[in-house]
Amino acid sequence: MSATDEKTATSQSATPFLRALFGAETVTLAASLDTAILDMNDDMTKAVAAGVARLKTMRGNIAAQQKYIASLQEGARLLLCLWIMDMELTDKMR
Repeated sequence: MSATDEKTATSQSATPFLRALFGAETVTLAASLDTAILDMNDDMTKAVAAGVARLKTMRGNIAAQQKYIASLQEGARLLLCLWIMDMELTDKMR
């Protein structure tokens, strides 16, 4: 299996979990975006890092993770979902 095939397989296996966390609409939208074209500023980078760290502290408690994600503004949710997908961090959130 090539590296690209492995990434696709990992992404596909992560999708149900991400849909449970972020919702289907957010995951679908995030999947259509490319982090390479984002103009990330320091505040955005810090917000994503804080979100990833917070989700890791709730690892194994999907209800708490969902509640946290629901508390975020739509743009922050999308960015966090996109970042987790792109960086293949899903296993660190479960």
